[in-house]
Amino acid sequence: MSKGTKARRNEERRRQAVRRMRLQTFIALLIPIMEAWEFGLKGGGQHGSMTFKAVETDANTKRYVTMMNGKIKKARDAVVRVLGIESFDVGMSFYRTADEKLQVISNAAIKHLPEGAGREEQMRVITYLIYTAFYDLRILTDDTRPEVLKLVSTLGTLANHLIDRDSPLVHPMSYAYHETKDIMQEYPDWSRGGEIEWGESAQDKYEREKAA
Repeated sequence: MSKGTKARRNEERRRQAVRRMRLQTFIALLIPIMEAWEFGLKGGGQHGSMTFKAVETDANTKRYVTMMNGKIKKARDAVVRVLGIESFDVGMSFYRTADEKLQVISNAAIKHLPEGAGREEQMRVITYLIYTAFYDLRILTDDTRPEVLKLVSTLGTLANHLIDRDSPLVHPMSYAYHETKDIMQEYPDWSRGGEIEWGESAQDKYEREKAA
């Protein structure tokens, strides 16, 4: 085997490891947020070692989030099976990293929300930011595994329901996203070596056409 071939194989293994661990990290982020919705909608309080704040919302949103939570759990568990549950047994530093990323996006959400926004608005923005993390990772890694596609799609359905195109939370979410996206993806090459050209987002197009 030539040195060049060996180097390429080592680099590919490294890239696969990075992709695998980042996906695991985002799953570790997703779990406490969906639990925060689940227990928050029940009035909050203590559950095990975790304390959850109440999330006050209307009955329709409560029913919808509860329904989607079940679908997201199912899709998440399918991805975990593909990755292997043992792959999450990687030491406390992994979970500290996940907690740090969750704190970063939580802080950004609070920072950019208008004065007087409550727990529900925070949860809507944080949930959308986690969705964008999964979405960007899937694009950057060209991950086409059906289980991953299903999880991203299901999470996106919830996120886009929580913040629709005309929501006053669109701009706070967008500001928080641009502030945190490099941190979430660990400062990637967003063009993937020139392979990716990021076009106008659906939201940008919608707002441009609405203003015309």
